[in-house]
This record gives sequence, C-alpha cells and structure tokens, in this order.
Amino acid sequence: MMEGITIIVLEEILMANGLTVLMMWFLLFCRRKNRESLHVGYISLVIYFAYSIYLVYHSKKQGVNLNFFPVIYFVGPCFAGVVIQFLFYGITSSWVLVAVALIFVQMQSYAESLYMDELSGLYNRRYFNAVLAEKKIASQKSLYGIMMDVNDFKCINDNLGHSTGDKAICTLGNILIRSIPDAGMAIRYAGDEFIVLLSGVDTERVLATMEEINHNLSRFNESGIEPFRLSVSMGYTEFGTEDDAETFLMHMDEKMYEEKRRYHMQKNSAGLENKV
Repeated sequence: MMEGITIIVLEEILMANGLTVLMMWFLLFCRRKNRESLHVGYISLVIYFAYSIYLVYHSKKQGVNLNFFPVIYFVGPCFAGVVIQFLFYGITSSWVLVAVALIFVQMQSYAESLYMDELSGLYNRRYFNAVLAEKKIASQKSLYGIMMDVNDFKCINDNLGHSTGDKAICTLGNILIRSIPDAGMAIRYAGDEFIVLLSGVDTERVLATMEEINHNLSRFNESGIEPFRLSVSMGYTEFGTEDDAETFLMHMDEKMYEEKRRYHMQKNSAGLENKV
C-alpha cells in the first residue's frame, strides 16, 4: 500500500483545498492590481500548501490510520494550476485542476464512508480488520486494544424500545470520541460491542483511557438527560508480535468477559442484599 494521507484527515484536506481556492481568487484579483501584490499571494499559497502537508504528517503520527491517496493528489493539482496560470498568462488552468482535486476528495469521501458506522459515528469492523491487516505487514508502534460491552443493553431495548437503544449506541459513540487520546481510534465492532485502538502508548496510558471512559459515563448518568444509564465492561490487551487479528480479538474478549462476570456477580450480590 503506497504512502499516503490518512482517512481521518479528510476534513483537514478539504480545509487546505478550500484555502487554496480562496488564494486563487486572491491571485486573480492581484493580477488586475499590481505585480507586487501578486508575489505576496503566491507566497501565501505556498505557505498554505506546506501547512496542509504538515496537517497530514501530524495526523499520521497521532493515530491508527489507513492510507489512501497521496496528499499531493489533493493539493498538488490546485497548486499546479496556479503555477501554470502564472507562467502562461491567458491559460485558464486553475479551475480545471481544482475540479481534478475535488474528484480525488470525492473518492476519498467514498472510501471513508465504507469504514464508518452510521449509527455510532465511529469506525466499523471493516476498518478494524483493515488496520490489523496493515499492522501485520508493516512494522509500527505498539498497539493496544480495549474491548467493551454495554452492560444491560438488552434491558434498554426491552424496556425503552429499540429506538432508545439506538440512541444509547449513539450516545456511547460520542462519549468514546471525547474520552480517547489523539493516539486512539474508537470502533463499533458489533451490536453493543466497541473497541478502542491505541497506538504508540504504554499500559499506564491504556488504563488512564479506561478510567476516562468510565468517568465520562458517570458524568452522563449523573446528568439524567436520557431515560437510560450507561456502563461498560472493559478488557484490554496488546497486539503481540506473533498475534493475528483472531488472537488479538480472543485475548481482548477474554479480558472483557472477566470484567463482565465481575459486574454480574456484584449486581447479583447487591440484589440479594436488598432482598435481605
């Protein structure tokens, strides 16, 4: 797979392209004024181009990402169009190449939608599998996975209805997005099961992320803004050098169900105490 941008920076690419288009308008305006202003405009365009590359590089260092089209496919056509139009006055190349760049943006958008879960707003199982497949091919940083299952989710569906259950999934997705660090990626794996992938971190950071998730869940429950309460059972493991996707999932699943059993034991124990 070729070196390229990551799908989590689509908004940043769009922003950079938008700035480039604005600069084109500025350049055309400057051409009608004077040559000195035109030079200022082109210098600004180069700065925006460099900034967009920095955004991509920064995002690639932060998270667990997949590669699609090289960044040059997006900003390059816009930049080339302005240069051609500057060197060969009378040739209107800018907008043609802007259209080419926007086609690549559209292709990137379609690629991103394949990896998104519509209900939760998180990445989906397809993305998870793709990340692990790339992890086996390329030598990367450490990778930890936190698997979680919503406690008593069936009760939410049975007592409040499936539309409320969908709302609970959406709410948990928002909480996860706010809880994980920049080096993290939240995924809805299946039903009420979620996975958080953390790249380039240690065990202490993993535990801190789990604590932050529980903290934000407690804050949500205390707010009382929804008719349901949310809690999760979590377990984590590291993606070992000899692991594959199946082994990685199995280890996470085992750790998560250990916590799930403890949750049900505590719940049953509390129920017996209340009866007494």
